Amino acid sequence: MANVLNTTSRHVERLFLPPTARGLTDIHHWPGLKHLGLRPLETGPGIADWQAIAEHPGLESFNLRASNFEDLMACQAGMERCRVLYLLIDGDDIDLHRVARCSRRYTTLP
Repeated sequence: MANVLNTTSRHVERLFLPPTARGLTDIHHWPGLKHLGLRPLETGPGIADWQAIAEHPGLESFNLRASNFEDLMACQAGMERCRVLYLLIDGDDIDLHRVARCSRRYTTLP
């Protein structure tokens, strides 16, 4: 289920993947992406970590290009769209405070 958080000056969308999305192999069929109007990533068994995700050609769907997690979150193309995607994998919440530090324009993150 997608949780859309509206802040005073930013539109931040947080994707909550189901526990079965281990290694992101299920993301292609996850209905939350349709809710965001995004073309799903064409993931496979090899897409299991952030570096692989960042290098995956499917990131063109998000207008993001990055080589690591921090760059992915702070990517200028994504920032200009005022949209950041947080993937919460297997119930492990990615450090949102670290993301906020990487991306100073998103100071209203929880």
